[in-house]
Amino acid sequence: MMNGFQKFAEKCRKYALISFDNEDLLHFSMDDSYEFKLDEIIRDLNEKILYQTEFLKNVKESNVVISDSFSFEKLADLEKSIKNPRERLAWIKHYANIYEESSHTVDFTIDDNFVTGLLARQKIEKNTTEARLTMEILEKRLKKTLSTIEREQKILEESKIIGSLLDQRLKKLEKQSQRSSQEILNECHMNVKEAERSVNKFMRELVRFIDEELGDVLLAEQSGAAVGYADLPEKKHAKLLAESGQTTLDKHISIEQKDKFTLCNSTKELLENLMNQSVLPGADPYIIVEDSVIGRILLRSGLVMLHNKDARKMRLVEFQREIDEMSFI
Repeated sequence: MMNGFQKFAEKCRKYALISFDNEDLLHFSMDDSYEFKLDEIIRDLNEKILYQTEFLKNVKESNVVISDSFSFEKLADLEKSIKNPRERLAWIKHYANIYEESSHTVDFTIDDNFVTGLLARQKIEKNTTEARLTMEILEKRLKKTLSTIEREQKILEESKIIGSLLDQRLKKLEKQSQRSSQEILNECHMNVKEAERSVNKFMRELVRFIDEELGDVLLAEQSGAAVGYADLPEKKHAKLLAESGQTTLDKHISIEQKDKFTLCNSTKELLENLMNQSVLPGADPYIIVEDSVIGRILLRSGLVMLHNKDARKMRLVEFQREIDEMSFI
């Protein structure tokens, strides 16, 4: 019995040493309550062993033989020698317990599979904890990777759009480079002709406007009268037909026609000079213009502008861009 208990205690110490050596690796240790309970069990076993050892010693000294052949006859003899019933019952129970304990051998050995199972359980718990931490880290990395992939996908789509536009531009340039010099020259010649046609059309419209519309305005401005309904060309022609018999009025109308013709020609000449001066490369677009009805009308209509330092100079307005400073009479 002592040998069995010693083996059990040795197994417990071995298990405690193994657990202590692998504490950092397995993240596991016995708690205080378990150690306290184990100490109580060992203490109780020691007390029982001492008690049984002392009892067996007393039995041997009193020449009482306890064996597997324990019979009811010996109990009967014992019953006759002990008169008190309670004392007799206590001795019978006591000997029955001795017989039961002596007929069994308490096995205090512990199987190696038990220690191996505990170590395996601790290792599984450690691996589970590490796997959980690894999963959390991988989840964070996965979210970061997904955001990076989404950003790179947007960049890729933009790059594809830019690439397609560059391909279209490259194809267009390749087509242009494949054109012969004669084709380019013909295209330029056609563009020049188109520009000339546009300029000629504009000049015809300008001349018509000056002769039919602006001439009456210039004549009225020169005579100091306001331009009104009676000054329109249609009404004047009707008036001339109604008063064709008046010689004095005919002379007056003839003078007005000459003045109107002169003013129209002067306006055409001034506009031509202003346009030629504005297109000369490196030339000053301003020209000196004498104070006249034509200059005032052109200035008031916004076609020309004065020099900011010299009021005698005038230039044609650049209609393709906004004018910040303009002087009007």
